[in-house]
Amino acid sequence: MTTEALSQETSLRDRINTDSIGEGLLGLERFLRPNEGWLAASLLVLNLVVVVLSVEQADWAPSPNLVFLLFLAMITGLALYRLPVWSLVLVPVGLAVGLGVILWQLSMFTFDGASVGGAGQVIERLDLWLEAARTGSINIDRLPFSFGLMVATWLTGFLGAWLFLRFGNFWGVFVLGGIGLLSNLTFLPPNAAFHLGFYLFTAMLLVARVQAMRRKHEWELRAVKVDEHLGGLSLSDSFAVAVVVIVVAFLLPMAPRSGVVNDAYEGMRSPLESFEGDFNRLFAGLPARKPLGFRIWDDVMALQGSIYPTTTQVLWVDSPAELYWKARTYNTYNGKGWLSEHTVTEPIGYTPEFSLGTADRLRTDVTYTVTPLYASKKLFSGDMVLDVDRDVLIETQAPPVYSINVDALRRGV
Repeated sequence: MTTEALSQETSLRDRINTDSIGEGLLGLERFLRPNEGWLAASLLVLNLVVVVLSVEQADWAPSPNLVFLLFLAMITGLALYRLPVWSLVLVPVGLAVGLGVILWQLSMFTFDGASVGGAGQVIERLDLWLEAARTGSINIDRLPFSFGLMVATWLTGFLGAWLFLRFGNFWGVFVLGGIGLLSNLTFLPPNAAFHLGFYLFTAMLLVARVQAMRRKHEWELRAVKVDEHLGGLSLSDSFAVAVVVIVVAFLLPMAPRSGVVNDAYEGMRSPLESFEGDFNRLFAGLPARKPLGFRIWDDVMALQGSIYPTTTQVLWVDSPAELYWKARTYNTYNGKGWLSEHTVTEPIGYTPEFSLGTADRLRTDVTYTVTPLYASKKLFSGDMVLDVDRDVLIETQAPPVYSINVDALRRGV
């Protein structure tokens, strides 16, 4: 065999290998290709990236790259959605993969210059957070919040990709992304609304693209001749319309607050208000990103990360005497915040058993009016409350209980 023949054989083998690889990649692309096409899938990715970027730029807590985690979640959904297996089997697989990825990334992450120290430390710190949740204590560790952000990111990416690719459902994607974006923007100043505009822009493009592709497929099934440039034309038209709609919406003057809409929003939000106190104590290390006119006077007053006060009026007081106004007394400090402990709730007129029973002659009765300017279950008072024009209970110190070990006293211990 000559050198020329060997060279031709090697060239043929390389060409065959290259062709095989190319055919394999094309086959994989056809297998994974979404029904609405890769452009629609790209718009889906862009839509969810906007949500994650909004959370990342808020900088609530140090965390691994959430955009990268979102990509991993969506790639996992892309890899699983074509498998001919029940969703009830594949979805737990995707969630298990996500948990493993999150623990892996967190275990190698650095918080405030200190390495986490492995997955065991992550689990231990999460267990301490759960212990604080059970016992009513305060947590200032920001790792549990980072873990929660990563879990939410994975769920958004994986379930969003799964719903869109497996079932062609983009409304589920908008629900997941919209909840995350609006929840984040609620605690940010108004100038952070740029993400909302871009989110709506990509959402409109995605809806337009999906509807155009579905209509094209429907016409093809009916043997209707379709212009090959229809997809590009519909996308360009949708882009122009979306730009005009978003620009006009943001340039319009702010409308007065609608009572009906505001009441509906408050009604939807009211179930969450009962968790605000627990959230404040369990994530006490988080910073404030916008001024807060008031705070919740719950059983625990955590010393939260950063304080961003405002000059908003919270009370109107009409009193003939100058008094110190208080909503609650905290009697225990544990290094992380103040706690209201060893108290009892009693009706107006309650007299503790350990009181002296004699009136202070220097005291005088004062009638005053306190009008809170925000929804509050805690009423401010100036001193000892004798009467209130509504049905209320007072929180006061519980009778002290002492335990004396007589045997130890006898032994002189």
